[in-house]
Amino acid sequence: MTSQAQNQNSIPITIEGKAKPHPVDEYVGREIKKQRIMKGMSQNQLASRLGITFQQVQKYEKGTNRIVISRLYELARVLGIEINDLMSKLQNDIRSITEGTDISITCLQEGDEASLEEFDHNYNDGKEVLMLVRAYRRIKSEKMRGAIHTLVKVMCAEQSNDDYETSYRGPEYVIVTNQED
Repeated sequence: MTSQAQNQNSIPITIEGKAKPHPVDEYVGREIKKQRIMKGMSQNQLASRLGITFQQVQKYEKGTNRIVISRLYELARVLGIEINDLMSKLQNDIRSITEGTDISITCLQEGDEASLEEFDHNYNDGKEVLMLVRAYRRIKSEKMRGAIHTLVKVMCAEQSNDDYETSYRGPEYVIVTNQED
């Protein structure tokens, strides 16, 4: 078994003779994939706009190929995101990423569900989830988004027989509908 100690200057992590992507490269790749999916872009569409192959996009998303800063700039521009946003998330999560802890567990414990991988394999229909997320993102009113979030939390708590008051402590919103008397 080959094992290479990882320090701050080491680039590849070698396990059993195979180079494994650096955790930061994997993290950046997951963020790119999440943003691409949220924008409704295929790997082919993103690749075409960047002037690269879809295989290269796959490698970026898996973290197997590193992204140079000029390419990261272009990716951010095409996806309509700020590099600073990506880097600030990375800065917040860097300790758990480089220590090899499960980032999703860390984020969940800290209440930052936005950093979790968006489309978990536990969902039966990823398209349904994607459609829901896209529709939700089009809602401009913060109050309406909050009301929908609260409604979903209540429905989840009821479905699992949880007590809503103890299972969710967040902003309270009231759903108002237009009713004619």
